[in-house]
Amino acid sequence: MDIRVLCGSKELLPVRLIAIKLNEGQTAERLRKAKKDRDKRLNHGKDYYFLLGYVIFITNVEEDTWQATQAGQAYRCRWNIEILFKSWKSGLKAGKNIPVARECTARVESYLYLMLLYLTWFHLLVFTPLRWAVYKETGRHLSIIKAALWAVNNMDWFFEGYSHKIMCHIKYYCIYDSRKDRDNAVQKLEAFLHQSLA
Repeated sequence: MDIRVLCGSKELLPVRLIAIKLNEGQTAERLRKAKKDRDKRLNHGKDYYFLLGYVIFITNVEEDTWQATQAGQAYRCRWNIEILFKSWKSGLKAGKNIPVARECTARVESYLYLMLLYLTWFHLLVFTPLRWAVYKETGRHLSIIKAALWAVNNMDWFFEGYSHKIMCHIKYYCIYDSRKDRDNAVQKLEAFLHQSLA
C-alpha cells in the first residue's frame, strides 16, 4: 500500500504512508517475539498482532524518487545512522560527561566541541584505518559499536602505536559475528548502494 495521508495533531503535514506485507516467516518471527514479551504493561490486541505482518513507513520523499520497495530499502540503510549514534553514546560514552550545571553556556559549548573533536579523532584516525586494514586481511567488516567499546577500554594501546597484538585483539573482539540468517548493517548498506547504482 502506498497512499497519501495527513500527519500531525496541530499542523497537518502531507506524507506518504507505505505498508509492505512481510512473508510468513518474518511475520511468524515477529509474532513469536511479541508473545514472548513479559512486560505486563503491554496489552497487545488483535490490531497490534495484525500489523506485525507489515512493515510501515512514513516519508515525504516523492514517488518518482522512491517507489514503495525502494523506500523500504532506504530505511534499512538508516539503521547505520542509529548504529553510529549508539557507538557514540554506548561505545564512546559521549553522554556520560555532560556537565551537570547546564546553565553555563560556555561550559556546555566547550564540552560539545571537545566531544566532536573526540568523535572525529576516533572515526578518522582510529576506526577508518582499522576498518580497511581488517577488511583487507580478513574479508570481514569491523563493527563500529564493538570497536568503540574496545577503544574506550584499551585507550592506552593507541598511544603506544599499532602493533600485531593490537590488530589480533581487534580482529578477535571487534568484527561482526558471522550470521547466515541475516546481513549485518554494512552488508545491507553495500547491497542498497549496489542496487541503486545498477
